[in-house]
Amino acid sequence: MKPFLSVCMIVKNEESVLRRCLESIKGIADEIIIADTGSVDQTKDIALEYTDMVFDYKWEDDFSKARNFASSKASGEWIFVIDADEFVDRDSFIKFKEDLKNNPPDYNILAVQIVNFVGLNGKDTSLNYHERLYKNDGLINYYRSIHELLKHKESKERRGFSDFQIYHSGYMKNIINEKEKSNRNLTLLKKKKEKEPIDYYFLGNEYDQLGDLDKAIKYYQKGFQLKDDLNKDWVKKLLLRLVNTLHKANRNKEALEIIDSCEQIYPYLVDFKFYRGKIHFDEEDYENAKEVFEEILRKKNELKADSSNDFLEYLPYKLLGEIYESENELHLAVHNYSRALSINDADDYVWSKLINLLAKHSPLDELTEFLNNNLLTKNNITPQRVIKILLDVPDLNAQKLTRSLLDEPELSIDEKEALFIKNLCLDGNTNEVVKIIAEKSPSQIYSLLTKGIFTIIDFIILTIELQSQEYQKILYDIKFDKSINNLFHVLFNKKHKKLDEFEEELFVSILKQANVLGWETVINHLNSKMKYLSLNAKTKLKKMEKQVAKNGDPHYVQYEKSQENIDSNRKKEIEELKKDIENLLSNQLYEEALTIVDESLKFAPSHVELYSIKAVILINIQQLDRAKEVLEKGLEIDPNHVDCLYNLAYIHERNKNVHMANKVYEKILGLTNDEEIIKEIKDQLNKHDKKKILVGSPIHQKPQILKYFLKSLSRLDIEGIELHFLFIDDNDQKESSLLLEEFSKAEKNVVICKSDFNDKYERNNQTHFWNEYLIWKVANFKDSIIQIAKEFNFDYLFLIDSDLVLHPYTLQQLLKANKDIISNIFWTKWQPDFPALPQVWMFDQYEQYIKFRGEQLSKEQIIERHKDFVETLKKPGVYEVGGLGACTLISKKAIKAGVNFSEIKNISFWGEDRHFCIRAQALGFDLFVDTHYPAFHIYRDSDLRNVEKYMESVDIAYLFRN
Repeated sequence: MKPFLSVCMIVKNEESVLRRCLESIKGIADEIIIADTGSVDQTKDIALEYTDMVFDYKWEDDFSKARNFASSKASGEWIFVIDADEFVDRDSFIKFKEDLKNNPPDYNILAVQIVNFVGLNGKDTSLNYHERLYKNDGLINYYRSIHELLKHKESKERRGFSDFQIYHSGYMKNIINEKEKSNRNLTLLKKKKEKEPIDYYFLGNEYDQLGDLDKAIKYYQKGFQLKDDLNKDWVKKLLLRLVNTLHKANRNKEALEIIDSCEQIYPYLVDFKFYRGKIHFDEEDYENAKEVFEEILRKKNELKADSSNDFLEYLPYKLLGEIYESENELHLAVHNYSRALSINDADDYVWSKLINLLAKHSPLDELTEFLNNNLLTKNNITPQRVIKILLDVPDLNAQKLTRSLLDEPELSIDEKEALFIKNLCLDGNTNEVVKIIAEKSPSQIYSLLTKGIFTIIDFIILTIELQSQEYQKILYDIKFDKSINNLFHVLFNKKHKKLDEFEEELFVSILKQANVLGWETVINHLNSKMKYLSLNAKTKLKKMEKQVAKNGDPHYVQYEKSQENIDSNRKKEIEELKKDIENLLSNQLYEEALTIVDESLKFAPSHVELYSIKAVILINIQQLDRAKEVLEKGLEIDPNHVDCLYNLAYIHERNKNVHMANKVYEKILGLTNDEEIIKEIKDQLNKHDKKKILVGSPIHQKPQILKYFLKSLSRLDIEGIELHFLFIDDNDQKESSLLLEEFSKAEKNVVICKSDFNDKYERNNQTHFWNEYLIWKVANFKDSIIQIAKEFNFDYLFLIDSDLVLHPYTLQQLLKANKDIISNIFWTKWQPDFPALPQVWMFDQYEQYIKFRGEQLSKEQIIERHKDFVETLKKPGVYEVGGLGACTLISKKAIKAGVNFSEIKNISFWGEDRHFCIRAQALGFDLFVDTHYPAFHIYRDSDLRNVEKYMESVDIAYLFRN
C-alpha cells in the first residue's frame, strides 16, 4: 500500500536533538527519509534506530538541493518537512494527519506555524509561518540556496495555511552559540549572485543576530526599498525587525516614526504597539509605557501577535511589574509579576524580582509558604533551578532558604557541597569555608565553581575578606572562557588596564553580593576601587542603590556616601572622555570612539555634551541621519546647547535643508558671544538662499483623482525650498475647480489661471484617447508656464501631470541629483493586461532598450535588452535616458537656453514630450530619470483602489530616505 505521509529531513551533527524530533513523529509518519550531509557524531546511528531510509548526501552549500534530494526518495502522497531541532506534539500530529487524509485541502502547498523558543533556555517564544507540507506529485520542489521556498514547475501553486504547530529550539541562545548558524547563513546569502528583495531581509536578520546593528538596519532598509508588494508577509516582518533593531541601536526616534506609520497599516497587530511601549520603558518614560501596556492588556482579545504571543500579556505584565516596582507601588508590582508568571513561569528573572519584593515586605514564614505553594510544587522547576532563582534574589534571608534543598536527591554530590559552602558564606562562617577549601586541589575548587551555586563571585568576595594570597593565586591560575585577570589586578592592587564592559559588570555583581552579605571589609575595599570604573558603571550602581534604598536595605549606606563624589568628578570625566575621543578620531578609530560614547550615554543620558560628541563621530563616518537624531535628543535636555545647535545646523546644510540650517544659525546668534562663531555663522547665512521652485500643471481632471494629486503636493518636503504653484484650470467638472480653490486657501503662493476652452477628454478604463489638437493645446499650456518661470526668475520649474501622486521626498531627491532636466519615475500599465512600464525611454518614439546607431537586433535581443532596461530602472538611482516627461524638474539654465514644448515640424513623433526632449538634447542638455521614489500613476479609475496603499507605504518609505 502506498504511504500517505512521508517525513523528509536533512541533518548534520544533530545528536543532541535528533532523538527528541524522531520520537515525536515515529509511528505517525508512514515513512521517514533522512539525508545526512556529513555528520561526524552519533547522528546517523540515532537516525537508523528510527528508519532504514538514511542516505548520505554531499553538501553543496545549498539547502534546496539537499531537501530536493531527500524528497526524491519519498513515496507518500504528501511530504512533511521537519528539522532535527524541531519537534511536534504527537496527539496534534495524529489529528493533523487524519484531517489531511479525511478532508483533503484544495491547496498543494501548506504553511504551518513554527513556534520558536528564543533567548537563554528558551524562556521566550516567537512565531512565524513556513511552508512545510506539499503534494508529492513530482511538480513541486524547493529553490533558493538558503531560506528555501517551494514552487510548482508549472507555476500552479495553490498555497494555504494550517493551524498545526512545529516547535523549534534552534534559536535558543545556548544552541545558536554552538551551531554558529548566523555565520553559516551569512556566507550562503553573500554567495547568492542575483539577490531578490527578500534576501536583504534575511541578510539584515543575520547581521542583527551577530550584533552588527548598523549593517542590519542598512539591509532592512534596502529590502524595503526594493520590495514589490507592501502586503507580502516578509515585508511586515522586516518592518518589525527593523523597529526592534533601531531600538537596540538607540535610534528610537526613527523606530517610533516607523511605528506611527505601521500602526495605521496594521492596526490589529500587537507587535508595533508593544515595541512602542518597550521604547518608552527603556527610556524610563514610564507614564507613556504604562499607557501602552495597559491598553494592550485591555484590547488583548482584539489584537493578534505576529512575532510573539508574549507581546499580548506576559511581557506587558512583566514590564508593568518593573514600572510599579520603580515607583514603589509594591502591591501593583506584585500583582503584575504574579500575572506574568501565571502565563509563563519559565522566566527566572521575574521569579527573583517577585521573591525579592516579598522578602523585603513580608514575614519569613509567609515567604516560605509562598515558595512552598507556588515554586516548589511546579513539575517543570527543578531543585537546581529553585536554587538559582533564590540566589539571584538580592536578599540574605531569601538566599538562605536554599539550605532547605540540601537533601534534595536530584542534586549531585558536588552540587550539594557547593550549596553547603554557599550557605556557610551566607551565615558568615568563613572559618568552616576555609577548612573545606583547604582540603581541595585547585581543579576541585574550579569544579565547585562551575556548578553555579558557590560561584566565582563568592570566591572573589571570600578572597578579599580573608586577604588571602593563596586564594588570589588560585584565581589567577583558573582558566576562564574570557580572561578576567585585569579585574583581579584592580581588586588586588596590581598594575592594570582600563576595565572592559564584561569586567565592570562582574565588579557590579561582586559589590551587589557583598552588600547582600553585609561584609564591611569587602564593601569598603570595593568602594575604594570605584575610581577605576567608567561613568557608565558608576551610574548603573547609583540606579541600583536607588532601587535598593526604596526597599530599605541598610547595606548601601557606604555606597551612597561614596556616590557623592561622583557628581563632583563628572565634569572632569567628561573632559577626559573628550580627549580620548579626539585621540581616537585623529587615528580614524571611529567605531571605538562610538562605543565609548554609547556606553557613557547609556548610563548618563542627561549629559548633553555627550550627545554633541557622539554626533561629531557620526558626522565623521557620514551617518548624518543618526547624528541628527542624537543632537535632537540632546536638545530636548538643553534646547540652548550651542555645540549641539551648531552641529545640527551643519547637518541641515549637508542635507540641503538650507531653511532649517538658517533657522538654527539665527538661534545660535542669540545665544553666544563667541566672536569667531558669530563670524562663521554670518558667513554661512550670507551663502544660503532658498531654492525658488514653481510647480506647474495644466489640469483637466476628475475630482476623485485630482484630490490625491493635490494631497501629495501638500505633503512635499520643502525644507530649503520656496514653493509656488501655477495651475491652469481646464476642468469641465465644477468639483475639480473647487478642489483647486480649496488648495489655494490651504497653501501659500498658489495661482490659478482659468482656461477659456471647453474641450472633452475621452478616456475609459482601458486607455486615454488623444488627438493632435489636444496635444498641442497642452503643449501651449506648458510653454506658457515655462514663460512665467522665466519671467519671475524661478530657480526650477517642476512640470507635473495631475493624475500623479508624489512621494513626499520627490523634490528633495530631484534637487539632490543636481541635473538640469530630470524626471521622477512612475510606472503605468498602458493597457490593463500589459506589464507596468516607466514613462521614460531611450530612443525615438518609445523604444525602451539600448541600441547603437546602425545596429540590427533580433527580436530575442530586443526582448532581452528591454528586460535589462526595465529591471535597471527598478533599482534606486539616477540614470541617463533619451526621453522623459509628465513629472519633470527643469533648471533655470535650461529654461533660459530655450527648452519648450512647441512642435518641431520636420519630425513625426507623437506627443509634445518627444519634441521637448529632442529640443533639449539639441540645446546640449542630457536627460535623466531618478528612480528613488516612484510616483503613483492613477491612469484609470480602477487604479484608485491602490492609491491609499501607496500613500501608506510612502509614509514608511519616507522614513528610509538617504
